[in-house]
Formats: sequence, C-alpha cells, structure tokens
Amino acid sequence: AGGAYVPIDPDYPEERIRYMLADSGARWLVRQPERGGHISFSGDAVILNEGAELQQMEPNLPAAAGPDDLAYVIYTSGSTGKPKGVMVEHHSVVNRLYWMQKQYPLHQDDVILQKTPFSFDVSVWELLWWGEAGAKVCFLPPGGEKDPEVLLQTIKRYGITTLHFVPSMLSAFLDALEDGDR
Repeated sequence: AGGAYVPIDPDYPEERIRYMLADSGARWLVRQPERGGHISFSGDAVILNEGAELQQMEPNLPAAAGPDDLAYVIYTSGSTGKPKGVMVEHHSVVNRLYWMQKQYPLHQDDVILQKTPFSFDVSVWELLWWGEAGAKVCFLPPGGEKDPEVLLQTIKRYGITTLHFVPSMLSAFLDALEDGDR
C-alpha cells in the first residue's frame, strides 16, 4: 500500500513511544484495544478487535512501493541517548532474504520459529523468510522466547528446524537443557 511500518512494543515507556511516533512521522497507529489507549497520538488510530473484519478495505490493494521505498523503520535501544530510527528499504529486505535462502536454504518441510519480538530487526526475516521457500512459520506466545521450557516444548511439538538465538540466550537455553538432562 506504499507505507512503511514502525514496530513499537506497547510495553515501552510512554515517553519512548511518544518519541518514536513523533520522530518517525507516523500517520497511523494500529493497536489492540487493551494496549496503547493511554498514548496521545495526533494521527489516525486503527483498533484491532479480535474477530472483526475490516470491511471497508479493498481485498487486494495495488502495489505502491518500489525497491527504494521504505519497508520499515526500527529504533535502536537508545543506550547512547535518544533511540535512533534505522530506515530499511524494500530492496534491503529482499536482498537479505535472497542471501539467507542461498546461504542456508529452506525447504517446504522446514519450520521457522518466530520468537524474536517484532521490535527487533531479526523478527523481519523470521516473519518473511519462510515464504521464500514455501516453508512454515510457528509463532511463540508473547514472553515465550524468555522461557527455555516453552522453547523446548515448541521445538518438539511443531518440529522446528530453524531458529535464531543471540549468544546469551543460546547459552541460557543450552544450560537449561543440561540442567534438565535432555
């Protein structure tokens, strides 16, 4: 539809959310009814009600974005002051997905675990790469990425073949496996 998205964790402090909305120039805020209602926002808000259909939307919007248009803006942690918006264009996303498929080929029987919170860059390939090969994606419940037992049970139950860990989480996961003698 020609827009870029800005992933904002509703658990962020209110000041950070307001800053990200203003800094990015966001014109729309899509949220769940129980999250983010306290944030003042000058644009339009779309509140997603579970089970409700967006009947006024066209079923297939025309493609309006080109390779050099923004796909998303993701904000840094802000550890050196204010968070900075990193602008990522469509061709960068496509290039990353092509590279990953060439370097680490997925197949139709593969299952990617989408465990990274959407406010982190890794979540983009977890959300999109599976479609490159006709594979599958499995979503963890919120917070499940922090619980080694939830991770292990999900891996077993859904036959996860591909997942991403930062080194510290991989270490904690492996330690939990050893402690549980699995």
